[in-house]
Amino acid sequence: MLKDTEGAKYIRITCHSHLHDLIVQILDNFGESEYTTCSRVCGTDADGRHFGTAVWPGNEEVFSILVSGALARPLFDKLVEFKKSDPAYANMRIAVIPVERCG
Repeated sequence: MLKDTEGAKYIRITCHSHLHDLIVQILDNFGESEYTTCSRVCGTDADGRHFGTAVWPGNEEVFSILVSGALARPLFDKLVEFKKSDPAYANMRIAVIPVERCG
């Protein structure tokens, strides 16, 4: 739970849906239990289109996480380490965005 909103960051992760449980495990390890996911999102990446159909199988998943400034860097670093750990994770995208205000 975000208690200190000063310096808060918004982390957005886009990945193939099959990575959902692995991303959740990383968030759990950081004590992050408050996040939003959008599942079965259609999208394209270097592997092509992912529209959840027989022609374009698979879907994307989007995670939205609001974290303290102190947690943003270590969580980002861990997510990048995870991304680099397997070529199958290469299309994962992680963005850390400053938050002007939240309430």
